[in-house]
Amino acid sequence: MTFIDPRKIFVAGHSNGAAMAFRLAASRPDIIAAAGVCAGHLFPGFMGKFPSPVSLICLSGDQDPFAPLEGGIAGFGKRKAMTRAQRLNADDWAKANSITN
Repeated sequence: MTFIDPRKIFVAGHSNGAAMAFRLAASRPDIIAAAGVCAGHLFPGFMGKFPSPVSLICLSGDQDPFAPLEGGIAGFGKRKAMTRAQRLNADDWAKANSITN
């Protein structure tokens, strides 16, 4: 019989999938060891302190119209929304991991 080690489960996503990976890892830090996200948003309202560390790799591009590095208005045409700076994703994740600078 094969068992899955719950501390070796990783999630990854791009764009909306990145938001889902952020959310899953933040809401289940007891079973997720790491998250890999690209061009997505972390919505920090549901985050608390993680009981054990959850690693993160977060990739963002400086020309992304939907997830701009510096935040601000993102999107095209009628599909526009205010976003926060991408660097805040890593800052909030570090705080949830009890890492301070």
